Amino acid sequence: MAPVEDGSLILFDLAASDRLADGESLLIQPDYSLSTNDDVPDADHIARLSSIAIVFPVFSDGRGFTHARRLRTIFGFTGQLIADGHIIPDQADYLFRCGFTHVVVTPDRLGDWQQARRFIRIHFQSMPNSRHSRLDSLSDASSF
Repeated sequence: MAPVEDGSLILFDLAASDRLADGESLLIQPDYSLSTNDDVPDADHIARLSSIAIVFPVFSDGRGFTHARRLRTIFGFTGQLIADGHIIPDQADYLFRCGFTHVVVTPDRLGDWQQARRFIRIHFQSMPNSRHSRLDSLSDASSF
């Protein structure tokens, strides 16, 4: 997790739409961290973790969303899934829908994240459990 100039970061809880209590923010050091360029670790390794951070190195790299969905749906990961890096409040709802539980934010952007999580309710992207899922079409394609 990259600290800001004064060293302060906030672990924003996407479900509660608020920052974690000060004592809970110590969870900001996850058990495992991966970039969107990295492969997801094997299932045995994931089973031993309680928190994983996915770092988005650039805004235009959406592979972190795919990593999150795979961790939740394929590997059954149930711990904290933390988004870090180049992400914006407009992505708050989609981060949550993909399985992220928390986002690393700077104090000056906390209000933006709270507002986005409360007020952005329009879903433009379909999810893997929907009938429009790319995962479903991949499983159909394997039967050919």
